[in-house]
Amino acid sequence: MKGDKDVSVISLTKAFVEANIPLENLSEPSLKNFVETFVPGGVQLPCIKTLRDAYVPRIKEAAEEQWKESTAGQDVAVLCDETADKQGQCIFVVLFKTLQATDQQTLLVAGVQVLENSNANECLQAILEILSKYEIDHTRVTAIVLDSARYTTKCVNSVQVVLSSEEKRLVLFPSPILTRWNSSFESVEYVNEYLEDLVAYLKLLNVESTVALQHFKRLSKEELAIIHISEKGFLEGYSAFKQIVTGKIKHSENGIDVLQILLSLKLNHTTFACNALKAVWIPISNVDSERAFSAHSDVFSDKRRSLKLENVELMVSLYFKDKI
Repeated sequence: MKGDKDVSVISLTKAFVEANIPLENLSEPSLKNFVETFVPGGVQLPCIKTLRDAYVPRIKEAAEEQWKESTAGQDVAVLCDETADKQGQCIFVVLFKTLQATDQQTLLVAGVQVLENSNANECLQAILEILSKYEIDHTRVTAIVLDSARYTTKCVNSVQVVLSSEEKRLVLFPSPILTRWNSSFESVEYVNEYLEDLVAYLKLLNVESTVALQHFKRLSKEELAIIHISEKGFLEGYSAFKQIVTGKIKHSENGIDVLQILLSLKLNHTTFACNALKAVWIPISNVDSERAFSAHSDVFSDKRRSLKLENVELMVSLYFKDKI
């Protein structure tokens, strides 16, 4: 019976946390009487202090283990942002988004920290601590998404130095190629075929007027090897994708579903399709971070300023997860 009672109390406490209902409400006589009368087993609720001190930590431990399992062995994108709350504290949130070759991903608030100063060093330390907490290997971090503030740019540069390894290093163009749909396919094939010749020619130029040109001239042999597509299977998958998309554009008036096309290519063109699917899920904005701040504001309201930081982190994570 004690085990059943514990399960009922934990489930009820977790439901209140996920719905962002203050646990103090369970001390209201009418609600307490309702729960003890109609919840199966006639559960007698502990006092609110016991719920906070004994049950919330157990919910936190179980939730973190579940989140560790959901991110174990997965490539992830790390989303970070900071804001000032109503008390003037600098709140830094870190979210993880899995990047799997599937049609669904996991998105969770992995950490909520109060920083003394919103600078690159403190942000970097917070990111590394949370990655360590969830046992995410640095080779699994595919992307880091922050805003464009100067200190966040410095933070990203520091993260790249700390997380860089010979096993995995992603080199991207400084800005996307803006062109027509079909010619973008042709540009990828052209750059891949003549990459070494293009770089050799560009290095002869003295013009430093564009970021892209400066970027190209700084590329090392190792970086060029990463950009160059040498695997035949990858190119075959890319060609198959190009053919399907081009055909559907000509005959479809309602647009195309790129995600479903890539999923259909997984069987015969695994390398290309899996990498492309992961790339599709990389966040292109910090909108999820902003939603996390909204969840934090809902949880850490004017009437709940005495909440412990670790409890705020758990409550924001569970409440946010319910809003995906």
